[in-house]
Amino acid sequence: MLILGDRAFSSWSLRGWLLFHAFGLDVPVRFVSLADGSMARTLANHAPARTVPT
Repeated sequence: MLILGDRAFSSWSLRGWLLFHAFGLDVPVRFVSLADGSMARTLANHAPARTVPT
């Protein structure tokens, strides 16, 4: 699973998505909100640094 922020506002999320897209790799994508303060809580079980892309 690839966890991303909004690709329009997070260039790192866009880069992570583009890597999979460029090579035609199918991966489930989940988006987290960068604006409402819930990102750290959502990512706690997936990424210790709580950053996107994960």
